[in-house]
Amino acid sequence: MSAQSVNSLDGIYRALSPLEQHFFDVLDEELDKVEKFYVERSSEQVVYSSLLRDQLRELEIHRKIYHVCMPCICLPSLNLS
Repeated sequence: MSAQSVNSLDGIYRALSPLEQHFFDVLDEELDKVEKFYVERSSEQVVYSSLLRDQLRELEIHRKIYHVCMPCICLPSLNLS
């Protein structure tokens, strides 16, 4: 094998024994599973964070309505200085 063909990833793979190739094939499959897991979790978190933002907006609207309807009931401000 020429030095140039061994320098490429494919060339290195072809230079391995069948047992070594199988080992790296199994590793590659496991890496694909890990990547799929994290991609799914990342997508779930995007949806979850969107839902949380929507809930916060809704809470802000309800809070404003509450303070308009109940102007006399308010918490004393804290003077921290």
